[in-house]
Amino acid sequence: MDKEQFLNLMKRFGVYLYKRFFFFKEYCNNYIFSTSLIFIGFGLLLLNFLNLGFYNPFILGLYFIVLHFFYNRYWLFSLSGSLLLTIGLYIILLFSYLLPNGGESAIVLAIGLGFIIFYIIDGRWENYWPLIPGVPLSLFGLLVYLHQTGSYTFTFMTYLYRFWPVLIIIFGVISLFWRKIKGYFNN
Repeated sequence: MDKEQFLNLMKRFGVYLYKRFFFFKEYCNNYIFSTSLIFIGFGLLLLNFLNLGFYNPFILGLYFIVLHFFYNRYWLFSLSGSLLLTIGLYIILLFSYLLPNGGESAIVLAIGLGFIIFYIIDGRWENYWPLIPGVPLSLFGLLVYLHQTGSYTFTFMTYLYRFWPVLIIIFGVISLFWRKIKGYFNN
C-alpha cells in the first residue's frame, strides 16, 4: 500500500466516522428532545390535575430557554421561551392576587419585556429587531399599568387611548421611507 492509497483510505474512514457521529448526535438530540417533551407533558398534566395549571406557560418558557442553550442557541426556542416566560409570570401574579386592581393591563408590559428578554438571551447584539416591538410595548404597558392601577395619573392618557393608531401610521411612514432615512444619516 503506497502513501496515496493510505491517505485515500484514511479519508474514507474519516468521512465514515463523521457520518456515524453526525447520525448519533442527531439521534441523541432527537431522543433527548422527545423524552424531555414527554416528561414536560406529564408534569404539566399533573399540574392541571392539582389545579395549578396557571404555572404551565411559565414552565414551558423555562423549558424552551433550556432548549435554546442545548440546541446551539436556536433563536426560535429563545423567542418562544422568553415570551412564554413573561406571560407565564404575569399569569402567576394574576392568579396569586399579587397584582393590584387594574393590574390586568400588565399583559402588554409582559409581552414587551418578553421581547427584551429575548434580545438579551439570544446574544446577537447586531440584530436589534426584538427591541423594536419590545421597548415601545414595555413603555406603553408600563404607562397603562401605572394609569390603570392609580399609581400615577397621566393627563395625556385620554389622548393616547383615542389617538394611538397615529403611532402605527407614523411607524408605517418611517418604514416606507426607511432606506432614504438610513442613507441620509449614513452620509
